[in-house]
Amino acid sequence: MTQTTASPAAGVKPLASIIIVWVYAFLPANLIPSVIGRLVSDFGMDVTRAGLLATGMTLLNSATVLAVRPLVRRGLRVPLALLGAGILVGVCGIGIAAPLPAVISVLLLVAGVGSGLALAAASASISATPAPERSTNIAMIFNRLVVALAYFLVPVIGTSIETIFLLIGVPGLLVLLTARWLPGVPATAHSAATAGAASAGRLAWVLAAGMGLLAVTDDGIIGISEVIGTGYFGESGSTLVLNLYAFAILAGLVGALAAPVITRGLGRVGALTVALVLSLLGKLCILVFPSVGLFSAGYLIWGFAFGLCLPVIFGLAAAMRADGSASVAVNATYVLGVALGPTIAAQVFDLGGTGSLVPVMGGLGVIASVMMILVARAVTRGRPDIPAAPAESVALTDA
Repeated sequence: MTQTTASPAAGVKPLASIIIVWVYAFLPANLIPSVIGRLVSDFGMDVTRAGLLATGMTLLNSATVLAVRPLVRRGLRVPLALLGAGILVGVCGIGIAAPLPAVISVLLLVAGVGSGLALAAASASISATPAPERSTNIAMIFNRLVVALAYFLVPVIGTSIETIFLLIGVPGLLVLLTARWLPGVPATAHSAATAGAASAGRLAWVLAAGMGLLAVTDDGIIGISEVIGTGYFGESGSTLVLNLYAFAILAGLVGALAAPVITRGLGRVGALTVALVLSLLGKLCILVFPSVGLFSAGYLIWGFAFGLCLPVIFGLAAAMRADGSASVAVNATYVLGVALGPTIAAQVFDLGGTGSLVPVMGGLGVIASVMMILVARAVTRGRPDIPAAPAESVALTDA
């Protein structure tokens, strides 16, 4: 059974549901470093195996998002979100009841499927709001805020595997209560069989490919930044990176808050260009300069750029196709890049250190930037097959 609405959904409840489900879909991945730490320190699991489990979970997330893309286009968002949240809540309950390495290993992979279902539902639903780009920005602000809170909360309330599962499981109950408010496919989406929509679909995949490559560079460099920092500054480099990551999350929140202001001032293409240039600059500072000051500045610049990039790119994807298929594609390739980034970066680093990472990651970053900026330019020029960025703000009154 498909869910359809006569017009884009407005109101507090649909937007609140999108934010809750979207943020929740990313929560397991955001907490995976803590899970890996517990598997290694508390259960004696090999670091390589723990890392492979994290990669497997993320790959299953991406594969699930792509697999259910036809279903979300038909409007099956609420059932998918409820199923995804139900799986995650069940995973956490079993993990708390049976905190054994073998059990947790299986649960992490199952969690990838559950979070993928929730992510597909939320990322498609945001295209059904009156102003998808503005809705995306609001969602990303909450995403960065929740990640920051979770990151600082774990050491305060405890770092046991049971506590981490509790942090993932309890919010799932909120998703189960609010997912029914997710908006369905707007009536305008039923004209998607036109040639113009097909053109928008092709451009959406170009944007998705660029986002995947960007994620490889982001998560690749940041994923092994502790190794880089230790190589530059000795054992103090590890502590430096852990502290910098916390501040980079806050910088990302600032970037997300600044995104609408920068977009209004510079336009969609200008904001995206600034974000991508800053992202490349920050990562080069991390890789090139063995200076605490420049290394730290690079981390904070990257964090700000990351927070600025995501709402612009995800918002652009949400506005491209009313049925949400473009948004789903971009989110899926983003998660795929997140999964592959650390593995690719580690292999390149093993071959030639930071000297090899600079041309490889820098080159991928430039290619990704060009692809995404070209798509943004096509949208901004007002092509008839892709809507321009809406001028109106998101309605905040109940429908």
